Amino acid sequence: MADSADSIGAPDAEEAPLLDWDEAHATFRSRRAFCDTLPSDHPKQDAAVDDYCTAMDHLILNVPSPNVEALRVKIELIRERYEHESLIEDLIVPLLEDACRLIESAAQ
Repeated sequence: MADSADSIGAPDAEEAPLLDWDEAHATFRSRRAFCDTLPSDHPKQDAAVDDYCTAMDHLILNVPSPNVEALRVKIELIRERYEHESLIEDLIVPLLEDACRLIESAAQ
């Protein structure tokens, strides 16, 4: 694959599935940080975005939240990932805000 993560200097997006929250979250953060260092007109920008979105989707969909803080992070990632979807605004955002409020209350 010409635009693989290896060719842009980021971790490989096709590595074995990550099951551990800390590892999956660190992978997402490193791929996102790498993408954020690239100028928007960089020839590898699209591949870098794909890599961090793949890591984000994996974290959201496949890795259970081990605690309330991880759940809060996951909720914020869902909000970020799907911010341009009308379903998110109409139905999911109020649910996410309610969940965040309850999480914050439980943490106090």
